[in-house]
Amino acid sequence: MSASPHRSPTGRRRLALAGAGALVAAGLGAVPLVAKADAVAPADLAHGVLPARDGWAASGSGTTGGSAADAAHVFTVSTRAELVRALAEGPAGAPRIVRVKGLIDADTDDSGKPQSCADHAAGTGYSLDSYLKAYDPAVWGRAKVPAGTQEDARRAAQARQAARRVFTVPARTTLIGVPGTGAGITGGSLVVTNADNVIIRNLSLTDVRDCFPQWDPTDG
Repeated sequence: MSASPHRSPTGRRRLALAGAGALVAAGLGAVPLVAKADAVAPADLAHGVLPARDGWAASGSGTTGGSAADAAHVFTVSTRAELVRALAEGPAGAPRIVRVKGLIDADTDDSGKPQSCADHAAGTGYSLDSYLKAYDPAVWGRAKVPAGTQEDARRAAQARQAARRVFTVPARTTLIGVPGTGAGITGGSLVVTNADNVIIRNLSLTDVRDCFPQWDPTDG
């Protein structure tokens, strides 16, 4: 999951990552975890907000996520396909609450069938054996990064995998795990980019893998 820091009215993005349960941000880096995120926590946790000046992500007016969502934009999801629809439903910028019930397997097709690395590579021409042979240091050297047919195929396969496993969270969204259901996403990651006022809480993110890493012979 990658994310940008919150912004105040002067331009700093607001992103609250709070734990009522485990939150593991795969690949997140230095994003603030807000210690007092339960300061304003109604009986319905999904409508919880972070008030002004209550932690780094509450700069300015605070972080409200999707707490203003109407009934049509409150979703409960338990599959990858349902999660994708909920994050895309309605007009851009409309507040939404997405409640994750149970563990969602991100590495599935639209019907819920599990997908493998071979499924993502199908039709691209990528082969790990061919890739290793083409860019063997004894053949390719160590002075330049891979380029050519197998590298193009690797990029194509990686893009196909990302299309299934990466979920973009829009602005004014609360993405929350339903307590007591073991809520989380396995095999996938969340991306928050160019989006303001997002709350992500009570979710476990696990087993995020890249089937098609690029070899960089110039990294020493």
